[in-house]
Amino acid sequence: MLQILRNKSQSIFIQVIVVVIALVFIFSFGSNIMNSNDAAIVVNDEEISFQEFQRAYEQAHQNLASQFGGTVPKGVAEAFGLKQQVINQLVQSALLRQGGEEMGVRLSAFEIQQAIQAMKQFQTGGVFDKEKYESVLKANRLSPSKFESNMQYDMLSEKTARTIGDFSNNATDFEVIDIYNQINESIAVNYVKFSPQDYRDQVEIDETKFAEWFETIKDNYQTAPEVKLSYLTYNYDTVGAKIEIDEASIAKYYQNNPEQFTTAEKRHARHILFSADKDDSPATHKEKKAQAEKILEMAKTGEDFASLARQYSEGPSKNDGGSLGYFEKGRMVPAFDEAVFALKEGEISAVVQTDFGYHVIKLEEIQPEKVTPLEEAREEIVRSLQRDQAQELAFQLANAAYEGIISAGSLKAYIEKNPDAPLNVTEFFSREYAPEPIKNDPQFISAAFALGKGELSSLIKTSNGYAIIYAEDTKAPVAQELSAVREDALSAYRDFLSNNAAKKAADEFLSSVKAENAVFETVAENAGLTVEKTDYLSRNNNNSSDFPAELIEQIFLLSPEKPLPENVATSGSDFYVFSYADRKIPESFGDEDKKDQYKSGILLNKRQMILSAWLAQRQSNSVVSTHKNL
Repeated sequence: MLQILRNKSQSIFIQVIVVVIALVFIFSFGSNIMNSNDAAIVVNDEEISFQEFQRAYEQAHQNLASQFGGTVPKGVAEAFGLKQQVINQLVQSALLRQGGEEMGVRLSAFEIQQAIQAMKQFQTGGVFDKEKYESVLKANRLSPSKFESNMQYDMLSEKTARTIGDFSNNATDFEVIDIYNQINESIAVNYVKFSPQDYRDQVEIDETKFAEWFETIKDNYQTAPEVKLSYLTYNYDTVGAKIEIDEASIAKYYQNNPEQFTTAEKRHARHILFSADKDDSPATHKEKKAQAEKILEMAKTGEDFASLARQYSEGPSKNDGGSLGYFEKGRMVPAFDEAVFALKEGEISAVVQTDFGYHVIKLEEIQPEKVTPLEEAREEIVRSLQRDQAQELAFQLANAAYEGIISAGSLKAYIEKNPDAPLNVTEFFSREYAPEPIKNDPQFISAAFALGKGELSSLIKTSNGYAIIYAEDTKAPVAQELSAVREDALSAYRDFLSNNAAKKAADEFLSSVKAENAVFETVAENAGLTVEKTDYLSRNNNNSSDFPAELIEQIFLLSPEKPLPENVATSGSDFYVFSYADRKIPESFGDEDKKDQYKSGILLNKRQMILSAWLAQRQSNSVVSTHKNL
């Protein structure tokens, strides 16, 4: 547990469980479950509480949300099977602990102490800080004994996993060579591409067949669901505009946030670069440095620096006369940065070496640091303070309104008693054509379209404040008549026929090559088809070939004995028929360090396979039950 503090979220053995104590359990499990005395999961008589399940689910949900910019669209968690993933995680962790205890795996108090003291979250200046340790735990509502008990649970699971994995402790040279060859071998093929676009003008439209086809796919042309709303909004900006900000608060904010009102000094520089990286030979470095020194002398004698850059520089800014624009201190690599900020306007540096090579630098202009006066910053400060204070006030107002609606029995009854409430009413609209100002508010839109007719939402937190939504009416999607969508449907039907024509042509070509046992190129030529030949392709596909990367694995199944695939291959909307041309097996490598890397990878894979097999066997012989509410 507590992996958020331990910074081990990438562990392959134990998934993250975090101590976030939620004010409201928002992930569809409800307070009735949380108050249950039953266990959420039971693994061989070991009980896992709903609180533990909640923490694990919440952390998994947060991890998923981070992939969507901080929010998870409705239905995404369900689509990913998040709940089942968390259940599996908790079950496997319990199986590891139980198996470890049976195997005699033990943890000493010293091991736990060492692990805790090694956590950076509990260190000051690289040294364990007991006061900081206790402070962090207190902030997360944990006692040291509870935290250390949770640590013991996690560490026992991890130690067991390592112990099981250690049953595989060797990777042979034969395995290394085999994997190396598989990864680094390359193959060349001949291929013909059949694109539906090439057949689009050849297809003929039969109106009867078109109408019959439309009947099979008409659900694709349903109208979008629509909703008609009445809603109350308590936006931060609207609420904040009514908040008075005193002069003392404005002055304090200005004093406490100097960086917000300070524009750092910026410098405009040009440079002439002679490229040389760390892997280049000493002779190359010597040559490049000499070239830079020669250009430096030319620049110092008065030749135009920008012209010299355009003529001699090997950097990407060459065409701009070496201009790097304006930048603040610390934005460039250290040696370059130090040189620029040591120059005066118009000065040219000595030759400067960086990881990119050798530079000659000219400082064109200095824009000094600028501090925005308080009077100019006043309006911005007031808006910021108003918005900060409005967040709590907006919640209080929205919460009071929600309670008022519940007490009144309906939104309509509440409005009759409170005619000044911030009521908004819409006509029917779809997600795509939502009205201002809600169309750019995904939380609001998701909540609105989750409601059925006559349903009231809960209190909705949006990016701009809070809202309470009532669905006055809804319109379910309905299939449209062909006449209403004829142009779009006709285009789709033409695509359908073109796709079938391309697939048929590809199938016939592959069958002809197989049946005639003929030369691939000859059959293609007789059919008027263009044959392309790839370069040698590796599994990494590090080449400029037009051959689709997703088909690379398929061509590695070919050989002189089996030069053709079983079936036509598909990439996007195109169809491919290919034939074996040649294969290159890499030379054995003599780099022992590289061989050790391969051995480590093979060994890690073996250990993961052993652990997976052990867990599968353990689970098949275990009694696992989950609560009916999960």
